[in-house]
Amino acid sequence: PYQLGNGADAVAVKYSAMPCEPKPVVIPKTTDPNYLRTAMVETLKTGGACMRFMVQVRTGDMSVEDPRYEWLESEAPFQEVARID
Repeated sequence: PYQLGNGADAVAVKYSAMPCEPKPVVIPKTTDPNYLRTAMVETLKTGGACMRFMVQVRTGDMSVEDPRYEWLESEAPFQEVARID
């Protein structure tokens, strides 16, 4: 969790980035240690990329001291605040 804002208006938030158009995940059978870089280069050759920048605002007694504590999306849904192209 991170603090967003200052003073009495500060809230705890978590951030996430998600693809605008989810695609199936395919794990390649390769020994190339740079396979993610290679895949990104190939993807960007054929078009752009879009990510949704999301913010999850703390509600209730969600822990901010223990990062292993999951903030349930049913209680604090992620909200899109920007798109990154």
